[in-house]
Amino acid sequence: AIESDLLEALCVAKRYPLSEACVPNEFLINVLESALSNSGSGDGWDEVMHRRIAHTWRTREPALIWLDDKLAQVATTAQLCGLELHLPILAHALAGDDAAEERVRSEVAERAARGESLVVKPRHGANSKHVFLWPGHGSKAEEAALLDSVAAAIRGHDASWERECWQLAQVPRGVIVQPLYSIAVGGHDGGGLRSRIAPLELKVQVLFGEVVGGTLN
Repeated sequence: AIESDLLEALCVAKRYPLSEACVPNEFLINVLESALSNSGSGDGWDEVMHRRIAHTWRTREPALIWLDDKLAQVATTAQLCGLELHLPILAHALAGDDAAEERVRSEVAERAARGESLVVKPRHGANSKHVFLWPGHGSKAEEAALLDSVAAAIRGHDASWERECWQLAQVPRGVIVQPLYSIAVGGHDGGGLRSRIAPLELKVQVLFGEVVGGTLN
């Protein structure tokens, strides 16, 4: 239940110093109390999430932008935790930097030729949009699509991003390339890379080191 999940996290919280930007304000406290009282409409977690997102557009806290920046979060998390927890960044480029974009394309082509498994994704994206998976092999058409995915990640947009937090909208547009983690379930019915029936990721919600929820994307 949401009550027991939150209680466990709150009991652990006293061991952690909070960034000033993360200190619960009166609005957030009221949102949590409303969810716990079951007096709101809809699911508790959804209610908290949507109201929190709306609140970010009113407060516009820049100190939290790195949490939605697929490039910055790798180094910042390693600095805070003392070890690298993300998959390493193999290449990246900002929108408008044509030379850097070409270097990323070259890096992707070279690694693909060596049979490496890769994922190409927007630095500024969310909800698994404009993400390209390369399992280390594919047809000529899929190889071409892999290279084209670099530009698609940089310039891509999705309407769902407009309903995300203010911080996501501030992330510099760009592309990152990382190793592709192992996927146990392949495509179905002999389909290609985009016919996959497995979820792209398991997203785990953690508060102060305590798991409080999870979703499949």
